[in-house]
Amino acid sequence: MSAVGKLLVTLIAWQSVAVFADTRNSGWNFSQGCASHGTGGSGSFSAEVSGSFTAGGTMGCSRTSSRFTKIYFSSYSGTAAPNSGWYNSTTGQYEIFSLDFGDFMVTPPILSTEKQPIFTVSATCPTATTNVNWITAQWTDTQTTSLQSTYLIGTATITANTGALTITGQYDVNGTTYWSGSVSMNLASCSNGQANSTGHNNLTGTFYYKADGGGVYKSDSGRAFFMLPQASITQSNFGSKTFQGILFNSQASDSVKPIQVTSNAAGTVFTVQPFSDVSAGTVGSAFTDTITITNANSPVNGMMRGTVTRTGTGAGGPTKIACLANRHLTKGLRVICSGQSPNSSTLPYNITFNQEADSSLACPTNYLLVRANPTVGVNSDFCVSKYEMKQGECWDVWDPDTESWLMRYCPKALSAGTPWVSITRDAAISWCQEYATGYDLISNAQWQALARDIELAQDSNGNYLNWSNGAITGSNALNQGHSDSSPGNALAASTDNDPCSGTGNTNCATNSHSDFTQKRTHTLSSGESIWDVAGNVYEWVKDNNSTTQGTNGYLSVKTWDGNQDARETAAARLKWGPSGTYTAKASTPYGGLGYGVLNYSTGTVIRSSDWLDGDLSGVFAAFLYRDASSYSSTTVGFRCVYTPQ
Repeated sequence: MSAVGKLLVTLIAWQSVAVFADTRNSGWNFSQGCASHGTGGSGSFSAEVSGSFTAGGTMGCSRTSSRFTKIYFSSYSGTAAPNSGWYNSTTGQYEIFSLDFGDFMVTPPILSTEKQPIFTVSATCPTATTNVNWITAQWTDTQTTSLQSTYLIGTATITANTGALTITGQYDVNGTTYWSGSVSMNLASCSNGQANSTGHNNLTGTFYYKADGGGVYKSDSGRAFFMLPQASITQSNFGSKTFQGILFNSQASDSVKPIQVTSNAAGTVFTVQPFSDVSAGTVGSAFTDTITITNANSPVNGMMRGTVTRTGTGAGGPTKIACLANRHLTKGLRVICSGQSPNSSTLPYNITFNQEADSSLACPTNYLLVRANPTVGVNSDFCVSKYEMKQGECWDVWDPDTESWLMRYCPKALSAGTPWVSITRDAAISWCQEYATGYDLISNAQWQALARDIELAQDSNGNYLNWSNGAITGSNALNQGHSDSSPGNALAASTDNDPCSGTGNTNCATNSHSDFTQKRTHTLSSGESIWDVAGNVYEWVKDNNSTTQGTNGYLSVKTWDGNQDARETAAARLKWGPSGTYTAKASTPYGGLGYGVLNYSTGTVIRSSDWLDGDLSGVFAAFLYRDASSYSSTTVGFRCVYTPQ
């Protein structure tokens, strides 16, 4: 790749700036503006290449649609000209459209010598040990043909904090196992979101991570692959959608097209058409590609395989492709495919497209959406009560003697009033289920999905929403709710802008203040606030316990590898522990994760903590004893969930 083709772009944002890492060994060091690329707005930039090309004149960037940001300049100097396909004769500007892919950017090549997509990522060291899928997204000319008959997609495990990566499988475009085993990449420890590889099988380069384990890898030789967290997908979730994306149809740079993708109702056929005018949203008719998915969650969950056929200019196919798919609450529906171009089986075909985050699940009033987390055993989205249940009034019991409707108590998701306590676990199940069809007591797996969402929720700049100082490292901790026995009773909730309500503290909302530990709300990755998941009162969950799960102790200090206690395995961690490893948080407040009473072989499961638990309090706190049908206490309440039937 010519040095002239490696453009350094620096965007100076009018608003907040998210720094995107170089993924091409080219010195991009891409600082994206335009309101952090995730929202509307505009900005300006300066650009120069490491060689002789310099962009100039009128320059800037603007959000043109929900997914695209236009980067433009009107003049340049130097020996290399930008590709003519990027020149707009009406505006007199060179225009490059960058795709927002949820934490990632996909930018087309800018100069004629560029032939491959440029993937950039706002890098953060991974906070959780995560199974990921990866797909080859960049390759050199000499690698193109061999990729069709060798590996194209694969699986790997990324270790929390260090970024250590172990490749666990590789597959070709047919889904056939090319190689299986366990090979650890030789990596330096992750720092500032990056981990350098000193090489394995000639893979020398850099990994750029996201906190959830996603990211990109680029080799010094110009090859790269793209990673997304591994999770089961449902094709219908991708059905009847309109996406925006970028298509790389061959190794000719003028074949790079911003595109619109529409899907059929089943989510099994994607129709791809190039934009003739991205800013206006006008779709052209030069060609149409039809991607037909023949295998979903194959050969691994989160992977798809199929064929692509082209009609119109460059007609051909069907040829084979493989895809990674991911559905995320705030990052939307994301698909990235690689394979053989319908123009020729010896040319690459790469398409990346996604849609704004949406929800197919409408939650009832004062219930909040929590996305599926198959890792902890939750395969469907669900809605959780924003508040601990309150004893509300329901006027729906018909009395035939008086021929009138009678009032009865029922569990309501209300801010007013103190939690409904002094109730057995079995009664809590009955009250939730009897409220209406689709309601139930929260399960332990659903609690884990909720707690892990709280653990990892971040804003667009990578700040952790529920950790002191907005950071997950060092002595920072999750807020623990009303847990200092001041006052010595359960509290009613309030409005979301008053998270200190009833505690006597005034600075709970400031994550650098000592009051933060008593903050009663947590922010989900959706941006919604949920009350008293830690502190105030304990909460029943639906599960029983029949065997000891480990030693009693603070959850932050557990390694979950079976070494400290043979019962505390990776499988047990999915039931009781956080995503990340926090063994360094071995003193007050123990990361704010909570305490686990795990050394009991019978009884029910209680999560959370009450108003006097202090350091024992936390969103992961677990207590594995108490009888389901007879035990009740003024310190134990419950929380209902809703899932449509």
